[in-house]
Amino acid sequence: LPGIVLDRYGESLVLQLTTAAAQRLKPAIVERLAARPGVRTIWERSAGDSAQREGIQPSDGLLWGAPPAPDATFLENGLTYRIDIAAGHKTGFYLHQRDNINKSPRYARQLRGKDLHLAKLTIPEYSTWAGLTLSTLSIGHDSRVHIAAIRRGHLRYNIPGGNSRLFPGDIIEVVGDDEGIEVLKQRIIDEVNTPEDIPQPEPLTIKAYTISPQSKYSGLKLSESKIREQYHCTVIGQEDSQGNLSPMQADTIIKPDSRIWIVGEEDNLSEFDKSCLGC
Repeated sequence: LPGIVLDRYGESLVLQLTTAAAQRLKPAIVERLAARPGVRTIWERSAGDSAQREGIQPSDGLLWGAPPAPDATFLENGLTYRIDIAAGHKTGFYLHQRDNINKSPRYARQLRGKDLHLAKLTIPEYSTWAGLTLSTLSIGHDSRVHIAAIRRGHLRYNIPGGNSRLFPGDIIEVVGDDEGIEVLKQRIIDEVNTPEDIPQPEPLTIKAYTISPQSKYSGLKLSESKIREQYHCTVIGQEDSQGNLSPMQADTIIKPDSRIWIVGEEDNLSEFDKSCLGC
């Protein structure tokens, strides 16, 4: 159904509702899911850009049953994976990408029965690691594990160097012992921002300004006006006396008696207002 994502890990279900219509059906969905045999936990993870566009408040927590195990395991294509249902990214493991994920490297099978093994860990949506390099994160030094590959969607980067960067949603293949993998896993969980910690930009506003012949901007090329650089606003068009609004390029001349249309945050437009006295 549109707007409903459901992943199952043993006795635990992780539900994501990303549309307003799906949210209205939540009680009925939970009731039906709870009635299914073998279900012990229903956890909701409804957040992200699609939910925000629908006006849905982020919801992350227990919907029904017992709290999930902190270190759930499941079998996928002959390999055992560990996930944290409560703190993992989205619904846990991108099961909708299982065909891609299941292309497990041969070396993972060669490590069976050894003290070292492969783990796949997902970088959370609000991770403080976003955009940082591996050398900056010093993962191998702090956790005694080695990153063998980074998966990003359908792309795979083998043996990434110190200048390789990590981004939310990346799946890292790490090789190490149980202790080292647990240390890294806990670090991934701990080093995240909450949505409330992330500053949100002000809404954008569009305003039009009439350019008088005496204006300091009259006759300048758009690039020469430095409006974008000085006021963090962008000029999107110029309107002539006939009401025709045309897009502006860097070399477009700001004509006297025309109107320029500018997009920016309210505070920045207010600053431009002050500079444009007499426009």
